[in-house]
Amino acid sequence: MLPNEEEFLLGPTSKGLPDKLRTELFHATSKKIRTRRKFRQLGGACLLLVTYLAGLGTYRLVREAPRPIIQKEIVYVPMKEVPVESVAVQAPKEKTPQEIEMEAELSLETQESRSFYRQAADKYFARNQYEQAIRCYKCYLVNATKDDLTPSSADTWLLASLKTAHATY
Repeated sequence: MLPNEEEFLLGPTSKGLPDKLRTELFHATSKKIRTRRKFRQLGGACLLLVTYLAGLGTYRLVREAPRPIIQKEIVYVPMKEVPVESVAVQAPKEKTPQEIEMEAELSLETQESRSFYRQAADKYFARNQYEQAIRCYKCYLVNATKDDLTPSSADTWLLASLKTAHATY
């Protein structure tokens, strides 16, 4: 334990404030604390009000001016008649074998696609493009009827040889 000489340091320094002074001090400080809190709340409310008014002011400055109402005027233009003789009718452009082959691929009917493949193959053959002609002739022969599979005099030598080869397999 501590020696008796130092025990006085552990005890209270004074007996405390008198009760009257204590209550006066309590009322004075609590009043100041309450008013400070009220001023802080009032300052926050003022800050919110100023922010709101600044937003309204900004809206009024940035807002577009009302658009003027535009009156549309309807103008009737007289039609100029063109003589029928001056209009030139163009002949339909001859299709390339690639276009005909594409029509054959997109065709849903077998008879129509068979006819397109034959036309495309004949055009490829006339242009000496034998690989493309063979491809189209093969597609033609896959969908061909029995009458189409027999060689005829109207067939090209390439189609006749493909028909013969097709019949043997």
